[in-house]
Amino acid sequence: MLVAVIGADQLLDLEITPDSAFHGDLGLESIELVALGGRLQERYGRSVDFVGYVSSLGIEAIMELTLGQLAAYITDCLAADARG
Repeated sequence: MLVAVIGADQLLDLEITPDSAFHGDLGLESIELVALGGRLQERYGRSVDFVGYVSSLGIEAIMELTLGQLAAYITDCLAADARG
């Protein structure tokens, strides 16, 4: 999904880990976070409300959001959805 949002050329020289921050390490701008949210909704449907999740964070937390935090959020949402 990251490749689709920001392009493979942006990611080639980066070491991507769960601690990689969307803004600081990957250079995502707010519009790209919106695009990522759209792709997450396409993939997971209403189970993963990325927009709701991001809107619950303060601006500093949004700027420091990492891949690991997003993965944990998605995992939690899918587990809750599976439980019904």
